Amino acid sequence: MNGYATGIEALAWAAGQTHGAICELGAGDYSTPLLHGLCEARHRPLATCEDDTEWLATMRARFEAPWHSFHADLVTPLFGGYWSVVYVDHGHGELRADSVRLARGRARFVVVHDTQPEVAADYPGMAEALDGWPHRRDFTTYTPWTTVVWEDPR
Repeated sequence: MNGYATGIEALAWAAGQTHGAICELGAGDYSTPLLHGLCEARHRPLATCEDDTEWLATMRARFEAPWHSFHADLVTPLFGGYWSVVYVDHGHGELRADSVRLARGRARFVVVHDTQPEVAADYPGMAEALDGWPHRRDFTTYTPWTTVVWEDPR
């Protein structure tokens, strides 16, 4: 499997557990089309956040819809309400743990791509940020791994 696509199993699992809005932190060739299709089919709001303005423009041109918004900010949309799913896969390794912590209390599920132990140095503080959640499921069939964390029991 393409290493950029390994998060889609966990995304589909988390999206299937919920019915509300989804926030994607980091647009991707695999996650954005998947989330776009899932949200369109179930009439769910989707916010894609990407701070690479060129990549954001490309993805916006392909997927913008009345229910799918695009934002050039990786943090502010998290404060815009409660999310069923927040997907953390932006290109700022040093900020990923902050994204996970910010999503706490603002999302039912937080899905984090690239969580296998070998890349811990690329994502400072991620192990601690993930360990602070009471529920966790690691998707390890494909590398890179993807982890889903949540507070409330399913």
